[in-house]
Order: sequence, then C-alpha cells, then structure tokens
Amino acid sequence: MTIGERMRDARKAKGLTQATLAEKVRLKRNTIANYETNNIEPSKRSVLDICAVLGICLLYTSDAAD
Repeated sequence: MTIGERMRDARKAKGLTQATLAEKVRLKRNTIANYETNNIEPSKRSVLDICAVLGICLLYTSDAAD
C-alpha cells in the first residue's frame, strides 16, 4: 500500500473530504488528491501535518507499516 492510499484510507475513516483535510493543513484540495493518487509525493512537513490532523502515526505512512 502506498503513502497516498494510506492517507486516503485514514482520511475516509475520519469522515473528512479532501477539501476539509486540505483546509486543515493549509493546502489545496487538488494537492491532497495528487498525494492520494500518487501523482506527487508529499513533503515531510505535509506528511507530519496530515498525520497530526488524521491522528495517525508517521510510521503508518511508511513502507515499514506493511
């Protein structure tokens, strides 16, 4: 599972839309969409911010979680 797929699953589990998550982490909705579809890789700062909002461990987003 990719980092984007993990982010998407965690976002949906929290009941958030891409737009809501984007607002909370001060990004654009299409940036979140691009992360989730693996079109672009999020910066370390973005990953940390997203993990904080979604309440997930940084390790969950890594390959080590497999």
